[in-house]
Amino acid sequence: MKRGFGLVEVMVALAIIAVVLSAATRLSVVSIRSGAYADSLTQGASLAHSRLQLLKSSDFNDPALHPGWHTDSLNPTLVDGKPYYVAWTVSERDTVKDITVYAAWNDRAAAKNFASAEALKESGCGYAWSRGLIEPTE
Repeated sequence: MKRGFGLVEVMVALAIIAVVLSAATRLSVVSIRSGAYADSLTQGASLAHSRLQLLKSSDFNDPALHPGWHTDSLNPTLVDGKPYYVAWTVSERDTVKDITVYAAWNDRAAAKNFASAEALKESGCGYAWSRGLIEPTE
């Protein structure tokens, strides 16, 4: 009667362990990246919403609310050491102004002061946005 494991059994066991550890490692990497993206998205959404609220509290004729594309003069805004670029677009509809604020960060591509919303969306960098309407006060 033989005691112990043979070379084949040990090799099969090691192969199974290697496959399981490889899958666990990949799962950990995906989980860490997802968590980092979620943090960036939360910070970006918060920055965009804060800027929208600031713009909504501005005078209806403020230059920052003129139709077109605007970038924040304080760009980049550092949040936990990570740079975010804030920009917004304003369009007029009837008697209201439609504002969309974007906050972009380095994700798959480098964020910067973009020339338009289309350039931002095509860049591949991460971004969050917030949208609202402003009516003139009487």
